[in-house]
Amino acid sequence: MRVFRLSLLAMIFCLSLTPGRAATSALRGEWNVILIVNDALRADHMGTYSYARNTTPHIDRFFKSGAIFSNAFAQATWTLPSLASIMTSLYPSVHGAIYFPNDAKWVEDGYTPPAGKILDNSRLTLAEVLQDRGYLTAGVASGGFTNSAFGFSQGFSQYVDGYKSMQGINRTILPWLEKNHAQKFFLYIHSIDAHDPYKTSPRFDQLWDPDYVGDIDGRREIVTAVNNGKRTLSKDDLHHLIALYDGGISYLDEQLGQLFDKLDELDVADKTLIVLTADHGEQFMEHGNLSHGWLAPYDEVLRVPLLFRVPAQATGRQIAQVVESIDIMPTILDFLAITPPQPVQGQSLLPLVYGAASQAGTAFAESAHSDDKRDAVRVLRTRRWKYIRRMNSGPDELYDLKKDPLERVNRIAEEPDLIKSLTLQFTQWEQENLRVKKSLPPLTGKPSSLEEETVEQLKFLGYLP
Repeated sequence: MRVFRLSLLAMIFCLSLTPGRAATSALRGEWNVILIVNDALRADHMGTYSYARNTTPHIDRFFKSGAIFSNAFAQATWTLPSLASIMTSLYPSVHGAIYFPNDAKWVEDGYTPPAGKILDNSRLTLAEVLQDRGYLTAGVASGGFTNSAFGFSQGFSQYVDGYKSMQGINRTILPWLEKNHAQKFFLYIHSIDAHDPYKTSPRFDQLWDPDYVGDIDGRREIVTAVNNGKRTLSKDDLHHLIALYDGGISYLDEQLGQLFDKLDELDVADKTLIVLTADHGEQFMEHGNLSHGWLAPYDEVLRVPLLFRVPAQATGRQIAQVVESIDIMPTILDFLAITPPQPVQGQSLLPLVYGAASQAGTAFAESAHSDDKRDAVRVLRTRRWKYIRRMNSGPDELYDLKKDPLERVNRIAEEPDLIKSLTLQFTQWEQENLRVKKSLPPLTGKPSSLEEETVEQLKFLGYLP
């Protein structure tokens, strides 16, 4: 049970003796691993999570026999800290990749992100652990904050980024799989097709709202104008923008279907642990803004899909326990019977995958774009309650998700005793973060320069002027 998680953090890592543990121990090192991270993919816009539109038929089919976590939460509201948490099983303030690199000095100095704006090489990644265990490691990503200059190529024998679509990624990984499928491998894929600008191809742009008449075409400029108060959206405009987003998901799903077919063709799927998730979700005016970022610590951004397809598991399982993205790395290592050589803050979900009863669970998230932390946000999420602490930028928020799942009614004034209890949990969590951080090597603070192509990708995604 992870109500506070603190007892787990006090232990560096614990491998539980479950039926899954016994089964995998006998086959140590025999499995491959594929981790698919889909940028800005909302869980509730997928068929697997009961979305009204049939956006993800290939994903739904492929993971039908897998474990589906219905309450999985990212550790940050944007890519850099969230992805770093996935790769290290550390909270953002512990791994250190937390600040948004948009200050003028960073730009003027030739796009060289300094410490705090990259995943430091002192932080051990999943790829590094598996590479040390003899795995062939390959990463294929869509650029932007996944670029190697931000530290995400650590531990990969091959790391290629800069792709603008899953189709481009497939052109690389399908031949790679044909060549290397006989070896034990770890393959990381990061797609960006659900991210704005919401434009894929005419077939998918018109898939879900073909009769729309207006000027909404998914451009980043419109998203920015809405968020800056320079543009308003009619009901039809917003409906079409969501339809364009869903079209990107459908395009992504079709391309992933080709990957899944290749895995079946090569007889790899049943020899591979396959994990599908997202770094964060996306908002569509539920709380007054579009896209994602530090202003959006709500479930439309923090709740992410998390699906495991486990070799030889024939029965699908829906799991309601609150879990976190930092649990992905320990789960993979537990399945492979590998103990991480550095502290991790997540816990293995393998017992749940194999049928252990769900508990309550608690998730934490944090985001801070600016170096002075004036915009810092902390989030505590249980099955029923959501507590948002805006450290310097506004009033705190408390939502009773049982009665108010859309997070509309702030109950901060009505629940003083609960706030005291949740504040104590925050304090204990922050203290534990400090303890774990002190147990790790100090951050090196070595910056990396970005190539012009990566700069253009960040501009295309709206992260740079």
